[in-house]
Amino acid sequence: MFDHVSRITAVGRVGKQPDMRVTPQGISVTKFSLGVTTSHKSSDGTWQKNTSWYRVETWRKLAELVEKHVHQGDLVFVEGTLRLDEYTDKNGQPQHMLIIADAELQLLQSKRVNGDYAEAPIADSAFVPQEEAVTVPSNGSSPF
Repeated sequence: MFDHVSRITAVGRVGKQPDMRVTPQGISVTKFSLGVTTSHKSSDGTWQKNTSWYRVETWRKLAELVEKHVHQGDLVFVEGTLRLDEYTDKNGQPQHMLIIADAELQLLQSKRVNGDYAEAPIADSAFVPQEEAVTVPSNGSSPF
């Protein structure tokens, strides 16, 4: 039973090329960084930008589609469970990373071959076709 569930919805740019791995149980998982930039007007009237970074995890069929179709710089809509991971860096310092786990994803803007960005056409805006949509329930266990 869950003590609480934190869901997050974010729109941002893919920071690094997605990386797909396969667990020992044969389950595909793809991870990538997501930069979400917000802006606000400071007290002196200038606009300030702030980028928050998250690690996104997609599983199974969606992981395979992300690895194939999502690239660094693409604009994506992501929704998933928010989790905080703690780890120790190479210098022995404690660090924290926000994870968007069990993510569902929609590709909003994709980098084309010539390097320009193009809006996803309305008809193609759903990244995962409805018949292929996969929602991975979070049951608190990890296949790793």
